[in-house]
Amino acid sequence: IAMDPTNQIVLSREAKADREMVYKIPGTVRFTITVLTEAADLSFLLDHFLADARFMEDGIFLFGGSQGGFISAFVAGKRSADEAGLILLYPAFDLQDICRELAVQSEIPDNVTIEEHVVGRAYVEDMLTFDIYEVMAQYAGPALLFHGTDDPYVPPDYSRRAADILGAELIVVEGAGHGFTGEDMERVARRSVDFVRDVLSAQSYSAAA
Repeated sequence: IAMDPTNQIVLSREAKADREMVYKIPGTVRFTITVLTEAADLSFLLDHFLADARFMEDGIFLFGGSQGGFISAFVAGKRSADEAGLILLYPAFDLQDICRELAVQSEIPDNVTIEEHVVGRAYVEDMLTFDIYEVMAQYAGPALLFHGTDDPYVPPDYSRRAADILGAELIVVEGAGHGFTGEDMERVARRSVDFVRDVLSAQSYSAAA
């Protein structure tokens, strides 16, 4: 299940009813969307796939980039038993620090711009109700992270800390920014597929034993 608001819009039944109000153009998060509403959307989708017999109940992976990586890590921490694995691309774990700086103001504005996205006050307020590193620490499954050395938005140290907490491998992509293209993307895709295969193979071995 992939969640990345810069590339695709995934809406639950509740959000879909308000689509015109919530989203004006693809990739622009509007005033009623927060990381917690996005996490609820992803959790809804996770429930859907877990209940669908066409999908492997123990073979669902969460895969997210940027804010989608943040949300995937949050849901994985909250629902550790429901995912086979977690793959994060340049996850935006700096978002809470950005929101903490905004909260220092006497009053959080009705709308603010964070990394080229306009969000509402609720986005900042929700972001301050938890610590993403504490939440992800509750996830006990396998994880794989990728981060570019030249990311202009999210310093790689945020992913290094996450990898330490998750006990995960962090693959640093030399020269890459906030997103992967060309050969970098191909290498990331191949490594991600290998990761999924390795996790499923380990599950099969454990079941046979």
